[in-house]
Amino acid sequence: MDEIPKAPWALTPEALAKVQQPVPEPPEPAREDAPREPVVDLRRTTLHDLLIAAALGVVAVAAVMLTYHGIGYSWDEAYYRAPAQMTVEWLGAFSSERAWAASPEAINRYWRGERNIGVSELPSVVKWAMGLSWMMTHDWWGDQRALRFPAALAFGVSVFFVYLLTLNSYRRRAAVIAACAFMTMPCVFGHAHVGATETIANAALLAAIYCFFRGLKSAWWAIVFGVAYGIALDTKINAVLLAPVLLMWGQAFHRRSYVNNFFAMVFVAPLVWIALWPWLWHDTTARLLNYFLFFTGHQDTAVWYLGEKWGFGNPGAPWHYPIIMTLVTVPVPILVFSIVGLARTAVHCRWEYRGILFTAYAVVVLVEASLPGSPKYDSTRLFFSLFPMLAILTGGGADSLVGIFPFDRKIRGWLSVRHVVAMVFFAIIAGNGLWAIVKIHPHELSYFNVLTGGLEEAQDRFETSYWGESLNEEVIAYLNTLPSGAHVRPLAMHELSLIHLQEWGVLRDDLRFDTGGAFKSYDYFLLQVRKGFFGPIEQYLFDRPAEKVFSFQGVPFFCLYSRKEAGELANQ
Repeated sequence: MDEIPKAPWALTPEALAKVQQPVPEPPEPAREDAPREPVVDLRRTTLHDLLIAAALGVVAVAAVMLTYHGIGYSWDEAYYRAPAQMTVEWLGAFSSERAWAASPEAINRYWRGERNIGVSELPSVVKWAMGLSWMMTHDWWGDQRALRFPAALAFGVSVFFVYLLTLNSYRRRAAVIAACAFMTMPCVFGHAHVGATETIANAALLAAIYCFFRGLKSAWWAIVFGVAYGIALDTKINAVLLAPVLLMWGQAFHRRSYVNNFFAMVFVAPLVWIALWPWLWHDTTARLLNYFLFFTGHQDTAVWYLGEKWGFGNPGAPWHYPIIMTLVTVPVPILVFSIVGLARTAVHCRWEYRGILFTAYAVVVLVEASLPGSPKYDSTRLFFSLFPMLAILTGGGADSLVGIFPFDRKIRGWLSVRHVVAMVFFAIIAGNGLWAIVKIHPHELSYFNVLTGGLEEAQDRFETSYWGESLNEEVIAYLNTLPSGAHVRPLAMHELSLIHLQEWGVLRDDLRFDTGGAFKSYDYFLLQVRKGFFGPIEQYLFDRPAEKVFSFQGVPFFCLYSRKEAGELANQ
């Protein structure tokens, strides 16, 4: 039988199967809140973003320099002055007699801890920064502001890097919120006015993290990371905590590309550290060992915490000291949004894995500060590198909550619902912090949030004054009205601060400040209300009416007692 011819349009089984396959759905448009694939290339940062980051940094520096009034000469600034100025002296000797300046004799003379008022634990970057600033600007600004300028500049650099790190981990709106959150934390803003280590150390730390990210793609940037990390190590010992966090994070997420960073950390960073600190040029191993041993046996400084005195003969502050102090000194909106940022990192850890790095470092800092052997005093100063991490997580948390809205409906032009929500969150975070600073200035280091009821309610449970920064123009003006030749005994404070103010011509030359004589030889007693440092004498005076009380929001910071108010103490 002949085969029936097929029509040309007849479908073969193979063709029919193809026709019967379902037509693929068109891809859905990318949602703004969809998790992004890991991106490490920071070169995608645009000039526009660099200008925004730089502008925020300039605003931060200007804000500090315009608000110095009322922030007095702090305890540690008195320690740092001589080392900074001796660094400049050594630099002059090195430029003229290089061989002698590099000799053990010269190094011991200019860099030995005992010669530098006993600050053997102070690395060289802060000395270099403050010394060079003093050398170049003290004729314009005076000694105190010249020594403080590096901290103000470092504050601006920190804001710059907080923006860039947040931008390349989340979005631009998150970066703006994070940078402004960091700028408006009262304790961070307050520290930026003080010529000490904390603010400079944060800038070096953030720069090192940024260079580490860049070093994942570039061998040259890895070398820059080694230099930046060496500078961070030579700024504050706490930078050693960053190394294990970066290495474990790199091994977990970039095991094929973090090798250059690893070698730079091991070989370049130590060389930079030693090169910048001439004290380590001789007997390097022994001096490095002594440097680390100093911090393992740190002094047992007293602190007033939860209504009790801890340390200095009493048991040290409990392990939860850094956690509680963080909760009560950071504005509540930042706490809330940073917790949301932590939750976002936990949920989307596959994509937003940089949040793991910031979270891990924050946890390491808090855990180290909570260990039994770690010093616990001076509020948040000893774990100050926690705050830029909180700011970055705050930006990520705010960005995450904005993305909850399932639509991006346009309101007018470029303005959308999500833009409005982001602006509301920005206003809550930055506005609350700015209002807190305005209310507490110039006592930002004494800020307590609403969880404690504010400064006045916190004074019985926490140290409200610990660094002497309340030794400001008001106190100085009153001291200058004392009778000629008045003999003043400082208590619970650093008398060297008063001596430096005399040398600068701020306090009268005829006034005498010391702590070595019998109490009956003094005409006045100047008491800083640092309750952790109160002994029987300080408590005896504090319980009596003073000739003059220098207070803020009903909380005393300094009290001045004449022989009459001192009562029986003046006869001892």
